[in-house]
Amino acid sequence: MEDRRIQKSKEAIQKSFLALLQEKSLKKITVAEICRTANIGRGTFYLHYMDVYDLYAQIEGELYTGLLRLYASAFPTTSQENSKLLSDGLTLYIEEHKELFLLLVRADNDHALQKLKSLFNEQVLQESRKVNPDGNPAYDTMEAIFVVAGVMGVLEQWLTDGMQISRDEIAAMLHRMLCKINGSCL
Repeated sequence: MEDRRIQKSKEAIQKSFLALLQEKSLKKITVAEICRTANIGRGTFYLHYMDVYDLYAQIEGELYTGLLRLYASAFPTTSQENSKLLSDGLTLYIEEHKELFLLLVRADNDHALQKLKSLFNEQVLQESRKVNPDGNPAYDTMEAIFVVAGVMGVLEQWLTDGMQISRDEIAAMLHRMLCKINGSCL
């Protein structure tokens, strides 16, 4: 467990960084700006991060770790109950981290979205191989890409539309779509 002061410093740094990232690209953000808006010294920043890119990578890593934990907790996602668990968990996680996800779906941040898709493609493919070890590898790969692109497309649209559809409703829609793909419920 981290010391409360360390946790507060990191939160201030990350909050400041994310606010700046809403205004300008990653390349244009400086450590000095982050420190000024977080009201901390540069030394405090460097206790936790090597530079702005390291800060971004750690935030992104924490986000991905949380998403992968959600996916793992819903294994296998081909069951109706686990599909619902995944749909509910994903939408709740996105709602709780809305600002960060909005930054990820920005047009100039395509690499983060591709990285996220790759992570989930691999997870879906691994699950497919466990559930059906004698399956067609080429088909399984394409199916994983299809499923991940579809789910991410729905979630991305939900975010960019300002989350006008309720979280429960979008989760129910995702669950229904996943069930149709898996043929496990309806």
